[in-house]
Amino acid sequence: MEDLEIVIPVKNENKNIVRVLDSFFYEVKTKFTVTICFDDYKDATIPEIKKYDRRQQFKIKLLKNKYYGINGAIKTAFENSSSKVLLVYPADDFFNADKIDKLNNLILNKHYDIVCPSRFMNGGVMYGCPFVKSILTRTANFIFYYILRLPTHDATNGFRIFSKKTINTIDLELQKGPTFSLQLLLKAHRKKYNITEIPVVWYERVIGKSNFKMIEWVLPYLKWLIYAINTALSIK
Repeated sequence: MEDLEIVIPVKNENKNIVRVLDSFFYEVKTKFTVTICFDDYKDATIPEIKKYDRRQQFKIKLLKNKYYGINGAIKTAFENSSSKVLLVYPADDFFNADKIDKLNNLILNKHYDIVCPSRFMNGGVMYGCPFVKSILTRTANFIFYYILRLPTHDATNGFRIFSKKTINTIDLELQKGPTFSLQLLLKAHRKKYNITEIPVVWYERVIGKSNFKMIEWVLPYLKWLIYAINTALSIK
């Protein structure tokens, strides 16, 4: 059993996935497994995985989402994992594989429950984000950190690493929108789990279409904003 499992939800990421896997091959020293979670057996990512020429260097699992949406993909992967550390990694991130060993060490050896890669702390960067998306993201994270006192500058980033304890003790609710990272962070914060952050770089995707859906995701995120407010009031 590997200590680290890297979970990548995909939807037709055939033009990105090989480059991401190669970044793991060159940058990650920790022994790890990659789990590719998909919604449809016709997903164009699958043939690229099957013919990937470095599959002998690390284990790659293909796993069908048994629920729906990205939260369902993450929940499916978590339910099927026996690893001590689980990292959710974006399918178009070619830039942060060199941070993975450090993230794993913070969970496994420094005993943090969640480590949050952050675009908005000192040393973190967000490039190329569309104006409206950037304003919403920055405003939300300002509120979560400076007003509601969450222990990370970047509460909404889907790039995140969790201890097995976190996965085993906190239920991930299924809903529209990629709220899994915020959900687990808020529930862990309420339980007073150990949480920290490190800076990362983030670039708006250049291959494939962004799945950002502002109107559709308002209500799911509003629910967790209210949850965070209630937590902040109870801690006070």
